[in-house]
Amino acid sequence: MKNIRYGYGGTTLLISSTDADFWSSWHTAAANSSSVIYVEKIPIASCARDVFFPLHKVSGGDYRYANNCRGMLIRDDIIITSKECSKYNHTFTFPGLGILEAMPHTSFNSKMSNSTLSFLETTAPYHYYSIYQPVRRTRMFLSRRRRQSYNKGIVIECDEEDRPIAHNFPIANELVPLHELEGILPDDILWDDDITKTAMSSEQTNTNTSSRWWQPKISIEEEEDIFEQLLKQYKGPPGSIYLPDIANLCEVIDPRGHRSYCFRKYRKEWKRQEPFSGQHFFEWLDYGAGRQLLQHKRGKVKDRCNKMSCELSCFDKRTHQYLNDEEVLKHEMYITQSQDGQDLIARYKYNNELVPESGDDNDNAYTYMWNLNRSFYISPGEVQHMTLLSGQAALSGGKLYIGKNGRLWGINYSSGHYKPEIRAAAMMYQDFKDKGYNTSALYWIGRAGRHPWSTRNCQKTEWERIDNIIGFNTTALNQSCHELTVSNTWILKDDV
Repeated sequence: MKNIRYGYGGTTLLISSTDADFWSSWHTAAANSSSVIYVEKIPIASCARDVFFPLHKVSGGDYRYANNCRGMLIRDDIIITSKECSKYNHTFTFPGLGILEAMPHTSFNSKMSNSTLSFLETTAPYHYYSIYQPVRRTRMFLSRRRRQSYNKGIVIECDEEDRPIAHNFPIANELVPLHELEGILPDDILWDDDITKTAMSSEQTNTNTSSRWWQPKISIEEEEDIFEQLLKQYKGPPGSIYLPDIANLCEVIDPRGHRSYCFRKYRKEWKRQEPFSGQHFFEWLDYGAGRQLLQHKRGKVKDRCNKMSCELSCFDKRTHQYLNDEEVLKHEMYITQSQDGQDLIARYKYNNELVPESGDDNDNAYTYMWNLNRSFYISPGEVQHMTLLSGQAALSGGKLYIGKNGRLWGINYSSGHYKPEIRAAAMMYQDFKDKGYNTSALYWIGRAGRHPWSTRNCQKTEWERIDNIIGFNTTALNQSCHELTVSNTWILKDDV
């Protein structure tokens, strides 16, 4: 047991507590206080209840220096503590996630040889993943002011908007100014003179308290430029297929699932903010005023969370819908011919096993992407095409049909996002010929409808534009397109 002294409202309360319920007692006192709480005679502003906390040493080492460790969570993955406490592993209560572990931050601590301060690195997950960068949350501001706050004994104070500003860190009977950390910490750490240039985001935690963080403000023009630059990065060479607009790109980097049906509406509302929040689009949508857009209901729908739904409950789960390197490898497929040369056999590359049989319709067929290196990636069921290659450019995408014993018997070119043209079919047909495959072993399924694919499309295609795709000869592609569209296994379907 240890005694924790809280003072607020002119009253001092002595609480006998174990390490296990220290956090609960500290939060209870903080929640009932409007200004300052005293922890062992240390004045801590109540706005710091999520960023100043006890650290519970794991095991081993010298308990003389680790029994009373405290930490400041300045970013989700960085804790300030004393040099002695930074030598050990600790557990702590992370806002909204429960008990996490923190260990010595080797890279930062190597720069702190002349200081009594040091750092711990937490096991907190990223706030979310996006295509262009994983995102961390910054939890407080550090002060560059030196003597004034030190003389007043201020550890953390709240400004008029209840933002926590840390001036000093308490070690034993002294306060260590935090301005000495300038130049040590990453550039995205916020200082007190950055306050007017930041935007706040928040969410309700599982304890019904609001967890808050801050990011530098961004203008509409800056955010639009980010998306435009990303679009350029995701464009492939002439002749390839790639995502055509910002709405599609938003789907790729959306940290909470595909919300394609609502993106244009979301972005219009984000631009119309008065005054503009300065939040990145997804921060505003999920953790700012834009969250209200997700509250509306679309009436009674049989499948309430179908692809046209915009409800918050359908998307209120952190996710990233592109595959990591390990997952991508498990989706790669390769093709061989049967011993008699009559059939094409599909196998998973990572374990050499036959691809299981699919159904005859699009709902049960395999979703596939054929990348710029002419490798196939497949997934069963209703998986978005952009999921398989993380929105990257490709040569083709559509549905792939597998029979018994891995037999590939049909392939189409149906992708609502990528919208392949007939050149995709011609390139694949040419590639199969180059590899010596029996091109009559499967059905090549082209687009029917008002503008069906035919030899006329071959004549209209600018084949010379495909010169930048390695391994294809434009003359041979033109010839293959004509050959394919008059072959016995060329069929057209309306659902392509």
